[in-house]
Amino acid sequence: MNQEMAVSEVRQNLSSLLKRLRKNPDRAIVITLNGIPVGELRAPTARKPRVSIGKALLEFGKSAGEPEIEYPAGGSIAEDHDQFL
Repeated sequence: MNQEMAVSEVRQNLSSLLKRLRKNPDRAIVITLNGIPVGELRAPTARKPRVSIGKALLEFGKSAGEPEIEYPAGGSIAEDHDQFL
């Protein structure tokens, strides 16, 4: 449930708004300036856990396994790099 409030109103009542958000973390307060939404105030516990991009890539790499590329016997991959592109 979102509640819209003007910036000046939020500034005046910030401590009471933070207490309300702690009690009800599902609530969000949309901060507006001249009727235009410019920000949002949420409880820290309402944040969804983010997935680390690096961790996700490592897990994907482990699950993908070894690549199916045949390496040249006795040759250098650096010399034949165009073949692997």
